[in-house]
Amino acid sequence: MLIDGFKGVYPATVSPKDDQGRFSASRFETLIAHLYGSGVQGLYLCGNTGEGYLLPVHARKEATEVAVEASKGKGKVVVHVGAPAETDAVELAKHAAEAGADGISSLPPYVQGYAFEEVHTHYTRLAYASGLP
Repeated sequence: MLIDGFKGVYPATVSPKDDQGRFSASRFETLIAHLYGSGVQGLYLCGNTGEGYLLPVHARKEATEVAVEASKGKGKVVVHVGAPAETDAVELAKHAAEAGADGISSLPPYVQGYAFEEVHTHYTRLAYASGLP
């Protein structure tokens, strides 16, 4: 799959939380507005900087939806979909595509040692689940 049009600065966003420690969509919208106001060309979310592995799947989906909506006409969105459970990673990859993200990324499975073919299969599943670069 050809990766085209991904140019410029894509900061790795944090995932703001409310006073109860839950993901805060409104605080995330404020952060995104600030980033685009600073001249970035896109966003990278739910990676290690964004504490993606610590957020429940539903919060990661919400972050994706907020970022995609806030990025319309402003920039692209790349979503980290890696998760300890491959079923969650596939679910997040599908959701990223359905929500309108422009790309996905993922760390390889890391819970135990995997052979090359297993890692290749993992990435193939994510690619087919989303259809995104």
